[in-house]
Amino acid sequence: TLDDFINRYFIKFRYHAINKQFEDKINKRRESIIKQLTLQIVKNDNDDLS
Repeated sequence: TLDDFINRYFIKFRYHAINKQFEDKINKRRESIIKQLTLQIVKNDNDDLS
């Protein structure tokens, strides 16, 4: 599915968090971006169907 594709795409972005306290923030931000992209794509698909 498209959601799986987006997840695989973003997982390819590797990072090295020197300070481990930022690792959780980075993961949360990545998840937020994935959700925003997915919701926007779904919205556009629904608009095309109407």
